[in-house]
Amino acid sequence: MCCVLTHRNSEEVLSMKHTHRWFGRAALILVMVLLLTVTVFATGESASAPTDTGATSAVAVDSDASTPQQASAGSRFSLWSECTDCEATGTCSTCDGSGKVPSSTAAILSLVLFCATLVLAFIFKLNSGLVAIVVSLVLCWITGIPEKFLLSSFDSKMFLMLFGVMYLFSIAQENKTLELLSKKTFALCRGNAKLLPIVVFLVAAVIAAIGPGPISVSALIAVLVVSLAREVNIPFINLAAFGLLGSFAGGLTPITPSGLVAAQKAEESKVFGIGLELPLKMALTCVIYGAILYFFVFKWHKAKKVAIQPDSASAPFSFMQLATLAGIVIVAVVSTVFSVNVGLISLAVSVVLTLFKAADEGAALKKVPWGTLIMIIGVGILISMVTKLGGISLLSKWLQAIASAKTAAAIMGVLAGVMSWFSSASGVVMPTLFPAGAEMAANMTGVDAMSIMVAVGIGAHMAAMSPVSSCGGLTLAAYSSGNVTAEQRNKVFLQLFLLSATGVLFGGVLALLGLY
Repeated sequence: MCCVLTHRNSEEVLSMKHTHRWFGRAALILVMVLLLTVTVFATGESASAPTDTGATSAVAVDSDASTPQQASAGSRFSLWSECTDCEATGTCSTCDGSGKVPSSTAAILSLVLFCATLVLAFIFKLNSGLVAIVVSLVLCWITGIPEKFLLSSFDSKMFLMLFGVMYLFSIAQENKTLELLSKKTFALCRGNAKLLPIVVFLVAAVIAAIGPGPISVSALIAVLVVSLAREVNIPFINLAAFGLLGSFAGGLTPITPSGLVAAQKAEESKVFGIGLELPLKMALTCVIYGAILYFFVFKWHKAKKVAIQPDSASAPFSFMQLATLAGIVIVAVVSTVFSVNVGLISLAVSVVLTLFKAADEGAALKKVPWGTLIMIIGVGILISMVTKLGGISLLSKWLQAIASAKTAAAIMGVLAGVMSWFSSASGVVMPTLFPAGAEMAANMTGVDAMSIMVAVGIGAHMAAMSPVSSCGGLTLAAYSSGNVTAEQRNKVFLQLFLLSATGVLFGGVLALLGLY
């Protein structure tokens, strides 16, 4: 009987594999046909169309502009419309003087293809960055945007920042510094796994609060979490979430970069006191959200005591390991105090460490998660296309259209989160939405500008857990530095995105309840 059941199960497994294989082939053929069709339609008249030297092409592109110039007749697509804000050619900030703006069709198309990219990469276990670059190219063909716009969308600052930090912590991983540090940190919990997320949260919050801010600290904590999670034998996300929340809980104090930006932009809008209000509400939000994750999602309160080898935890740091730790501290201090790009200073410290043989350069470079770098940069290129085609603006309009006096703070907080997925929280979102929030408060009865700004600051930073944002990206990079498969990496990619989206919505709910 057992043999019969086993034989049947084997046949079912083989049948499922066979079905999945044919499904994959059919999907591949469909995608190739779609790409071919898009190419034919987007690059001009098809071969079967009559050739007329006087006829207009489907999409006439100005090679010196980043926006296509649609032909007035015979156009296959209505993805661009006339700009209504133009006063004179070259003076309009809306269309950059081209006279064309993306239509709602283009915005919706870009959002649909963005979602399809993530789904396609997850289903077929592909690097979503590579898929995103191809989809961006397809969008260029469809809309007539020059391909050089894709090249200009390559975020060299993000690349250098991520690569520099990745390489530094690859050195720290190669010479076993992080492994020993994680064991000593875990030893503070005396084997009590229940305390581990609390310790990670508090350490991240304290370090972030004294100046470095969320980005530098999330990079440090993320690499530590990789070793800790492996030591306790738990999923990476179960512990990484608390490292991220801790870095946000302390990362908005008045002496951090984000805290300074928030205070300055609020004062420019004649709103004072946010330097104390925002970090306190941010910390409270992270504590509440973290408590929900602790008890109801990851159920850390049920974790059992874990044994740790006392010899490995009590082993002293070697000179090179201490030098590596000193280098990490130097990176955190210099990047904060002197406003030096964290990636550049990380590269400088890494070169010095390898010069003095703190780790083997070749081995450290091999540990750099290049696949993750491609993923983050590639998705960033697609996000630039979505922004160019009005996808982000369309989302913003949808959110603002449903705002009222009671929901204004919540709506603006969610809007800030959505924007922060595609741009910098302190560099774009807060400088953009703080004045908008002040104007909304002035024009709507019962709306407090401080509440809106606090909601914006919290929403923008909760969204930074996204893997395409700085903090989430560094966290994913740390995870990818280990021996992980593409499937595991894509899973964590989506988990971070879900954690980010849930955090943004949670902040919106707290704003709706009047906590802000």
